[in-house]
Amino acid sequence: MEEQNSQGITSSRGGRKLIHIGFIYYRRISKNGKDYWKCLRKSDCRPTAITKLTGDALSVLKESEHQHALNQECVKAELVIQRLKRVATGHPELPPAQLFRENFL
Repeated sequence: MEEQNSQGITSSRGGRKLIHIGFIYYRRISKNGKDYWKCLRKSDCRPTAITKLTGDALSVLKESEHQHALNQECVKAELVIQRLKRVATGHPELPPAQLFRENFL
């Protein structure tokens, strides 16, 4: 499984999240050049994923099956938040309303 369906993002607390095929994971640990992830819905879903970054390519080496359906709305929300953070960091002089208006409407 390759990068086309996987994307790493930064969480609101500075941690790492992985979006892979419509599911969101949080990074549990990094070890020996690999990242170990758990499903964000940890209370009712136990799947994990293992990834390795080679150059610019993020490869998912292993993943397990989820006990819940895909949640594309949550994935889209995470991506919008990530994009807004990136734009705001690049233009700290602009007020939030203007950033949102110019980039999302």
